[in-house]
Amino acid sequence: MGGYWARIESVVDNQGNRVTGLQTVVDSKVVCATDCTLRVGDRMVFTCKAIDPLARPIRWTISYTPDGFMPDGDLRRQALGDEVEFCWAVSDTDISAPTRVRISMASKGQSYRWSEGWDGCLEFLYTVLPRQDAVG
Repeated sequence: MGGYWARIESVVDNQGNRVTGLQTVVDSKVVCATDCTLRVGDRMVFTCKAIDPLARPIRWTISYTPDGFMPDGDLRRQALGDEVEFCWAVSDTDISAPTRVRISMASKGQSYRWSEGWDGCLEFLYTVLPRQDAVG
């Protein structure tokens, strides 16, 4: 897979949905359409692992976007490290079918595997509904 670019080893959510590193080195943005229906108030955890053959620091970014909505910087969160965990508390603003959870990874440097400015990127798609007690 090359000796220069950082690469995602895996990203897994707490429902068992997984994207592997091989997928993220052949496509600039992998989409994982899950069968998960979430409700406002649910919590999702994403475990992210990457490796950089040159041991550069790795920066992860996560954003939650109802379909058709692009987040600004205030709706993105970042973490540093080879292995990180993000927690998403599903809220009213996430209600959509689908809601996209985008996770990207880049090593510290001036150039990246993909021209979009990352070494790996993926999206999990979920259906997000109102709270159960709000229905009806």
